[in-house]
Amino acid sequence: MAVFGVPLASFPESFRATGAAMVATALVVFADVSSAARAVARVLAQVWDERDGLLLVDCLGMWLMRFFGPDDSFDEVEFARQRQWLLEAIDAVQGRLLLVTNEIGWGVMPMSRMARLYGDLLGRLNQDVAARCQHVTLVACGLPLSLKGG
Repeated sequence: MAVFGVPLASFPESFRATGAAMVATALVVFADVSSAARAVARVLAQVWDERDGLLLVDCLGMWLMRFFGPDDSFDEVEFARQRQWLLEAIDAVQGRLLLVTNEIGWGVMPMSRMARLYGDLLGRLNQDVAARCQHVTLVACGLPLSLKGG
């Protein structure tokens, strides 16, 4: 997983002023899940105890894909373990945590068994993550809609 820091001052004022980036800090840390292994929770636990910082994890949908194999397999046991650790890590994070995910289920459900499994798992993961978060914002067409926490 790529983890890197960027000074908050380098972001446009419009980003710094949004509810998603409501921090008074000098550093935003990005965790790029697209190149990650499965252990996102370990990264959260090891690198993020900055009370004044913001950790951006992009994205939970890509993380979930790490548990699907090219042969239509799904590592259910490891996903259950890593999912639980992720949820526990979310509860333990000291700083601000911004988790990006995909909205799932607003369209036609795919015919493929694995695609349906992915949709079901991501939908449940999104619900469980949202239940642990103080703020939940849906961004559609570039417009933020507060779902939880104003």
